[in-house]
Amino acid sequence: MDKLYCCYSLNLRNFLYKNGLKYELCALNPNSKTMFWVYI
Repeated sequence: MDKLYCCYSLNLRNFLYKNGLKYELCALNPNSKTMFWVYI
């Protein structure tokens, strides 16, 4: 089974992108109104 990781840090998202990892989904948390990115 694939594992999911939700990233709420823009700095971490940028680091992962620079190291070749791309997110599968970008969304807005309806409770906190915070953007997050989902990685598989």
